[in-house]
Amino acid sequence: MLQVVARSIAANWAGFAVHAITTFLLTPYVLWNLGPERYGAWVLTTSLVGYYGMFDLGFRAGLNQFMTGHLAQGDFDGLNRTVNSVMRALLAIGVVIILASLAVAGFAPYMFRLSADLTREIRPCILVMGLSTAIQFAFFPCGVVPIAKLRHDLANVVGITTRLLQASCIYLAIHWGYGLVGVSVA
Repeated sequence: MLQVVARSIAANWAGFAVHAITTFLLTPYVLWNLGPERYGAWVLTTSLVGYYGMFDLGFRAGLNQFMTGHLAQGDFDGLNRTVNSVMRALLAIGVVIILASLAVAGFAPYMFRLSADLTREIRPCILVMGLSTAIQFAFFPCGVVPIAKLRHDLANVVGITTRLLQASCIYLAIHWGYGLVGVSVA
């Protein structure tokens, strides 16, 4: 058990380090290439989309707790019922997030007095980020399995790989001139 805890701690620290280093290196590059106005719009977009996390309503934490219990007891029928119920709820929340993204994309230029050029870029950014968040909600149950089985190391390997891939895609999107929409897709 001590080995599992040590492995999990090391993986969590590695995940944190990769996230911190990529953010530290990528932020100046993004700011320099997008410029202050567009970078501000990017921060605004990610902040607005960040509020979608409130739609979670505790489903993800509950799934983690119940999945761990079902796996420990070998109750695979209970596990399936729990996962199916949460998956339906998270899919419904994903639909709500998509609808919220449509509304936010429609009203954002008026709420924040954006220029016409920035308006053309921020609307698709909000929609892409909202769709991405909705998809993440729908597939969350798949990511709980390693954590429920106390394999934080595997979960962090996936997280580190995802973060490095995302940072690479953001770099390339900016390098190739795709602007805010390219960064959102990344």
